[in-house]
Amino acid sequence: MKDRADWLELIKETLLTPGRVVYETAGLERSDVHVMILYIGIVFALITANSLRRNAILKERGVPATGSVIGLQRDPDGPDRPRIAYKDKYGGEWTFVSDVPCKDETKFIGSEVDILYDPDHPSRAQEAGRQIMRSWQNVMAVTVSTITLVIAFMPLPFTELFTQMG
Repeated sequence: MKDRADWLELIKETLLTPGRVVYETAGLERSDVHVMILYIGIVFALITANSLRRNAILKERGVPATGSVIGLQRDPDGPDRPRIAYKDKYGGEWTFVSDVPCKDETKFIGSEVDILYDPDHPSRAQEAGRQIMRSWQNVMAVTVSTITLVIAFMPLPFTELFTQMG
């Protein structure tokens, strides 16, 4: 049993060390809770950056096409999203799940949907338009990422409680 505890401690130290180095480099003394919040913030920021990059690419060089709703991706904890099939300019067939929730026109299988796809990477596609919904999602993602990273660098009194408990 001691070997397992030693192994788990080694994994913990290996995972936390890079975050501790970040804080030490910045001249800050923070707890392991801060390191975990930092990691969560970095993951949120990377996901957000990828989404913003994808939207910018499709805005810049997206080719319009018409797709068809072939199914719905149901989410018990959130809105349903349409699964859309389309053909690229070479006749290749592609499918994707929309990054925005169903609207009245996309709730039904067989509905036609205007889309944009990247001719260099046809698997990269999204519903055309829907800028208000997409902008709202981007604002929320940037906000969550920023708040999480700010919290990661704030001295938090509750972290002392976690340190005493663990």
